[in-house]
This record gives sequence, structure tokens and C-alpha cells, in this order.
Amino acid sequence: MIGKDHIMYPFLTRMEKIIAMRKFIQRLSGKYVKPYKLEFIAKNGNVFLKEVDARTIKDENKNVVMIIVMVTELRKQ
Repeated sequence: MIGKDHIMYPFLTRMEKIIAMRKFIQRLSGKYVKPYKLEFIAKNGNVFLKEVDARTIKDENKNVVMIIVMVTELRKQ
């Protein structure tokens, strides 16, 4: 996943890609985006619910230079 365009990720459904892109655009526009859930599809077809939490890193001019993303699998207890 490192350095990849998340819209090209084969492990997200079309709808999940749309949700991820909307959140990405919100972040780039300077809005805070709280953690959200997405369904990821494994190579074997199994679907896993994961939480996505991302933070923007800005330079001294307040330009976004990087987005750090943490994806956590949500397991049933």
C-alpha cells in the first residue's frame, strides 16, 4: 500500500473507493476527517471491516506534503 494511489487499490470495492476519495479530498482541503470504516476484500474474496485513520503532514507554508494512513482490522470479540 505504501506510495500507491488508493483509488487503484484492487482490494476496495467501487463504492469503498468513492468513500475513500471523498475523505481524501476533504483532508486535502484542510478539513478534519475522523476515523472511518471501509470494507477490504482479500485475494481469496473474504471481506474484512477495517478502520482508516489518516493525518496530513504539512510544510512550513501549510501545504500538504504527505498523508499518513493507519488501517486497523476490526475483529469480532
